[in-house]
Amino acid sequence: MYCKTAFRQSNLCGIEVFMELVIIIFLLILIVFIVCLLLSKSKEFRERVPVAIAVIAVIISLVSAFKDTIFPFNLEVITDQVIIARPTAPSHNSLPLVVPLTFINHGNGSGIIEAISIKIETQKSVKIYTPVAEVNFGNFIAGKRALHADNIIGAFDPFPISGKSSIKKHILFAQEENSKKYPFNIWNPDKYTFQIFIKESRNDKPKEYISMSHEITKDILDAYKKGTSTVLSSSKELDI
Repeated sequence: MYCKTAFRQSNLCGIEVFMELVIIIFLLILIVFIVCLLLSKSKEFRERVPVAIAVIAVIISLVSAFKDTIFPFNLEVITDQVIIARPTAPSHNSLPLVVPLTFINHGNGSGIIEAISIKIETQKSVKIYTPVAEVNFGNFIAGKRALHADNIIGAFDPFPISGKSSIKKHILFAQEENSKKYPFNIWNPDKYTFQIFIKESRNDKPKEYISMSHEITKDILDAYKKGTSTVLSSSKELDI
């Protein structure tokens, strides 16, 4: 399930800032030409001013039309682990997942992360997880990976990433219980593939950014039922 509505205002703000910059540049150039016109006694120069202004307007229109090409939003997403948080309430045997995600924009243009979903599948079943909240990871670790009010920053909302910048977020995901396409199903021991899809403002459709596999064993599920958290992580050993 992809949320599109919560960040429309911020999306518009980004567009408005860009358009305001274009308008300011246009006005500055226009003022320079008007001053030159007033100071000039050349009839030929005065006749060429409207043509120059028209050319500038065309250039600004072209820049606006090809803004995404001139100022691209080039997103990379990195993660190396999935954390099964300690249970805090009955959850139909559905595991609450905290995933640390680093978003890197290699482009010069800004963009918006509008929605995230995790598709978790085996040969037998598919689960869809969507964001519930943003987690204060320091408090989460200090609290022995148990979820409570002190380590929840707030509900997950779409967020912007400016050009040539990065941001890291720790996001709590929960399984969608009312998905028609992928009905709710419990966890069983198996090898699972975690595919992270992201919908960002420059694309009409979500795109898969990360795919990783983890083994969920009976011991992990039993530990969860007993109140123990588990970290699913690929090897951090360097190939040297």
